[in-house]
Amino acid sequence: MFRTVLVVLCFALGALNAPSALRAADWKAGVARVSITPQEPVCMWGYVGVRFSEGIAHEIHVRALAIEDPAGNRVVIVTSDLAGFEGEMIEPVAARIERRHALQRRQLLFNASHTHTGPLVEHVRRPLEMMYVLDEEQLAGLRRYTRTVQERMARVVSGALADLAPARFSFHRGEAKFAMNRRLPTPEGVKLAPNPEGLVDHGVPVLRVSRKDGGVKAILFSYACHPTTLRGDFHLISGDYPGFAQSDLEAAHSGAVALFMQGCGGDAQPGERGSLDLARRHGGALAAAVSKAMSDGGRPVGGNLDSALAIVPVPFGPAPTRDFLQKRLSAEKDYVRRHAEYSLFRLERDGKLVSHHRLPLQAIRLGSSLTLIALGGEVVADYAVRLRKELAARDRDVWVVGYSNDITTYIPSRRVLQEGGYEPERSMLLVGLPGPFAPEIEEIVVRKIHQLVGQVKEPQR
Repeated sequence: MFRTVLVVLCFALGALNAPSALRAADWKAGVARVSITPQEPVCMWGYVGVRFSEGIAHEIHVRALAIEDPAGNRVVIVTSDLAGFEGEMIEPVAARIERRHALQRRQLLFNASHTHTGPLVEHVRRPLEMMYVLDEEQLAGLRRYTRTVQERMARVVSGALADLAPARFSFHRGEAKFAMNRRLPTPEGVKLAPNPEGLVDHGVPVLRVSRKDGGVKAILFSYACHPTTLRGDFHLISGDYPGFAQSDLEAAHSGAVALFMQGCGGDAQPGERGSLDLARRHGGALAAAVSKAMSDGGRPVGGNLDSALAIVPVPFGPAPTRDFLQKRLSAEKDYVRRHAEYSLFRLERDGKLVSHHRLPLQAIRLGSSLTLIALGGEVVADYAVRLRKELAARDRDVWVVGYSNDITTYIPSRRVLQEGGYEPERSMLLVGLPGPFAPEIEEIVVRKIHQLVGQVKEPQR
């Protein structure tokens, strides 16, 4: 009798102190998907130079996953088949959601797939004329489309929150091999070309959300690779490989919504490029990797939700001089001349060039076993590798994505800065920034991420 009572008592105490995964059924999930496929020709984003869409390869969407813990804490992850957006475009959306649903900005994560065959959206801070020179009629169309995207982002969040229902969550890891580093060292410096020996993050993190009946309700997954299977001569709207991966997973799991987040793929691209068939093949490979990852039991996810968001000023290196910019006015490349003209205009108007970039960094604790890190900008693979290594602890998974909340420029590591090349140097001219970041950028970013993770640490029981 005593032994029976002891066993029952131990079981009861164990249930009280059980891993929060056992409380995963107390979580709720809601999903929604809304098309943002343009209804008229739009300027496409992703390559230098104006190119207007000439049709639709497949539909593009914004999707949302809303998560609520037993205490009523909420997080909403919004994914989009867009090349990117400024924070200034997202903030009105976040403000509208806050008014409607009492969600704070830190509870919202906006990620762009970075497809290079998606529509351009309006920019406020970034001077578009560095890459795209549009007339007034074209600018009016750009603004119309941007307002549509903002309205549908707010709508998809409302839809996901309205769909909240009990669900179970599990975390899985897979792998896909089609990404390749695109920074090739040569005697003349780093070239933008395939580098089979370069660093690539092939991991495929997956969050599976299951309904009470066991069916799949949502699949949140990521991969670190530029969606540039389709080159600048392709003029049909497409989500590239992430779009095909999402549609394949949704076809395989009836009623489910598949949401792709771009990882730290700033220095990676598909190893094979150039056709819609290849984009479809890469998407199929990624969907297969997700499905394979979900075929194991995974790690149950549950407990308390928490989130933190900070805007970190990241310094640039020494600004170019007026004489240097004057010499660049006669440069051969149009975007170099336009950058010089714009920089000289800023010097004349403000007396100086901008000294810092405002970089959004976010940490979301998904229960006791999973932390999601979201960095703004086009982040290179070094950050994901380092942060997973430094933040991973026993019984905790770390998931790192880039392209979140503001996608204005590349975020190089110290190593990439030292090597030079397109991402840390030439790309800055295309977005109207004064020049490369200061060498301490990596330490600033990593230190702040550690602070944010400390803010959302699981409370002691």
